[in-house]
Amino acid sequence: MSDAFLMNGGQLDVQHPTTLAWVEVGEVTTGDGPGGSGAVIPVTHWKSVAIEKRMGLPDEGQFTFEVNCLFGDAGQTILRDGRSSRTQLNFRVTYADTGGTVDAFAGFVLQARRTGLTVDNVVKLALTVEITGALVTTL
Repeated sequence: MSDAFLMNGGQLDVQHPTTLAWVEVGEVTTGDGPGGSGAVIPVTHWKSVAIEKRMGLPDEGQFTFEVNCLFGDAGQTILRDGRSSRTQLNFRVTYADTGGTVDAFAGFVLQARRTGLTVDNVVKLALTVEITGALVTTL
């Protein structure tokens, strides 16, 4: 039997930039990331017998997610305001596994785009966060 878990019951929080209180982002429907890569640094020299490389610093990349657009939601408001003011924000993703694993990271909201603006559809907000610094996972 698999120990895989569903994300139902998971949560995304953003830290308020002035009060430092954690605020839940309402009605998150999808998410992708965090995940990134490191730069490849060539170190080949005249006496190398093959291409030699080193790994550069890890770049945690981006975290993208979508929410049901709620203009009065405090968490979504922090995200929209953070994009407008170019403020670095702190995030935490709490998974619905039995241990309550948490990913914590800092980032900038690069995009907050409304989608689904059609008849008989739910308006969504698609967000992209550029992660800066290290990703910290707590099990």
